[in-house]
Amino acid sequence: MTEVIKEFPYLDKGYVRLLMVSGSDDLIAKAARTSYGEDEYEDYDKNKGLISYLYEHRHTSPFEMPNITVQIKLPIFIMRQLVRHRTARLNEQSARYKPMSRDYWKPSLERLGGVSKTHKQGTGALLPLGTRVACLEVIERASERALADYELLVRNGLALEVARVIMPVNFYTTTVWQIDINNGLKFLTLRSHEGAQQEIADFAAILEDIIKEYFPMTYDAYVNHNKQAVQFSRDEISIVKSYIAQRLATGEFESIEDYITSLPDISKRKKMDLIAKFNKEE
Repeated sequence: MTEVIKEFPYLDKGYVRLLMVSGSDDLIAKAARTSYGEDEYEDYDKNKGLISYLYEHRHTSPFEMPNITVQIKLPIFIMRQLVRHRTARLNEQSARYKPMSRDYWKPSLERLGGVSKTHKQGTGALLPLGTRVACLEVIERASERALADYELLVRNGLALEVARVIMPVNFYTTTVWQIDINNGLKFLTLRSHEGAQQEIADFAAILEDIIKEYFPMTYDAYVNHNKQAVQFSRDEISIVKSYIAQRLATGEFESIEDYITSLPDISKRKKMDLIAKFNKEE
């Protein structure tokens, strides 16, 4: 029997159960060093620096070695979003073999907003309280009616694979979901974004906690080079260069390269990378 390492509550009736963590930061570093014939290091700082370099420069194959396996109880409408991440492996409970769960997701009153004015597929400001209460009653009534009708069809002997067609997407299903760390970080990038639906963002937050605990070096690289980083377009970098040029005109430094070289507490390699970014052809 597979042991549950840790369980996280998810939404109103769901859960995320951590079943397996395969690999570690050290495995990522070892896989990277194998490509140029070096043995693994036990030096923490060397491994951390290597992992940061790999992530920054998009050398992704070493991050594909470890993976995380979870069991998730989640609403069908979130399952449909989860399955879009085709780099993950999954196996979902089949409603052809087993009657569907009687549990369904019910939003809180604080979740019932109108259409966002800035993000058309998202949720905006809360609706008036009376409207929210009425909407919640409709959701509950429709869910209970669908459940009652489904169970009636099953009692009458209708095959499960046909009876299930009347069920709303807020009913819960269960899946075992496995993803490697490289694609797990891509998942976080997409599903932690402010435009992601709140319910899948809640799952992304749980996955982020798992990666942070079991892959701390990799998580630090993700935060530094992705989560708390920004990317400049060609036009934007031109604006930055123009601003810096105005500052250089004061004569304190002769060039951007001169300024970067003078920076303390930055490695020589990092200074070279930074200079290269500013010298990239527009």
